[in-house]
Amino acid sequence: MGFRVTYEARIDQWIAASLLRSRTLAELIPLLPGVFPTEIAAGLARLGVELPLGQSEELLRLPGPIPHPVDGDWRLHPESLTYLTGLVSAQQPRAAALLGCPSLAVGLTEVTPRVALLEGNEEWKEHLARTSIDVCWGDITRGAAKWQAQFNMSIADPPWYAEDYETFLAVAGSLLTPNGVLLCTWPAEGTRPNIGEDWGWLMRAANLAGLELVAHDELVLRYATPFYEGMALRAGSLPVLAAWRRANLLRFVRNQNAIPPQQTTLVDARWKRVRYRSLRVRCRMTDIVSRRADVRLEQLVENEILPSVSRRDLRRSLATIWTAANRIFRCARGDLVAKVIECLEQGRPARVACEDTLQRTLDEQETTWLHELIERIQILERSEAEEYRALHGGTAAI
Repeated sequence: MGFRVTYEARIDQWIAASLLRSRTLAELIPLLPGVFPTEIAAGLARLGVELPLGQSEELLRLPGPIPHPVDGDWRLHPESLTYLTGLVSAQQPRAAALLGCPSLAVGLTEVTPRVALLEGNEEWKEHLARTSIDVCWGDITRGAAKWQAQFNMSIADPPWYAEDYETFLAVAGSLLTPNGVLLCTWPAEGTRPNIGEDWGWLMRAANLAGLELVAHDELVLRYATPFYEGMALRAGSLPVLAAWRRANLLRFVRNQNAIPPQQTTLVDARWKRVRYRSLRVRCRMTDIVSRRADVRLEQLVENEILPSVSRRDLRRSLATIWTAANRIFRCARGDLVAKVIECLEQGRPARVACEDTLQRTLDEQETTWLHELIERIQILERSEAEEYRALHGGTAAI
């Protein structure tokens, strides 16, 4: 409770200090240090200040697969990619390792003889297939064992949670040679209530990884707003901005031996990736609660779209089916939904796939549910394709 009260007070101070420079909520949001727009709107309400929403912006269509909320896929803005590439070029490393920032990889090949990438999202494969980049797919701790002490520079962009930072720092410490440099993103001060407590924890994790902090540059990075976050903002009746999220950059030097990282499970195997045309879906495979082919999609939030992107949102744990537009549903048979979507994409009969899984014939009710699901998936595909075009200024999803 104490963290929350202090956090709200800080937000109110930042708002008060920025009001003279902003006529709308859209103008105010980028002025605060990484505060989510919902929190800013709540702060304005506490202060009794009313601002018009202002204009939304077109989102950027960046290289790579369509970002999905289950992956926590935020990508650095092109200006920040250029900034980081310049920092790497100035260091002139013989070899650089990237942890969790695949969008930076191609640009680094122009300034570094060897670039390696440790990445969990295998949807990037087709986008990096014709490059010279060494890639270790799957959990990043696999790369630590494969490439120990082979790089004199590393760049890490972890998900902004304690357990992820612990693993990313440990892996970076293992990959780096003595005196090697790590550039690591860090959330801005306003990102969440307990960021100060997290900082103390981060320094302890860095020490275990053999890393010494030598620089902390505040608010030098920006992230491009992903499609799912744009949909969440729109669902919350907030302006959609192309690059409101800001971050700091930490610079570490490896000055001592690191404790080897433990094998982790950062790649969540509970979720199966499936697609139908432009529709990207994750289906949770561990929550089978019925022996029937009950593939009904149960709405969990108003208008289906979760108006939040925080991992701390408890509603996330209820989702069995999750789309790239941040739609969440509960379903008794996520495994069968995944099979149905695969069949639609491949032009195979979905009924046969379901019956093969159940090892019996579908009854009349189950057949009705299946037909309703197929129709629903087709509607979702058309809806999300149109929503993607609308938020990206007419650019179609790939």
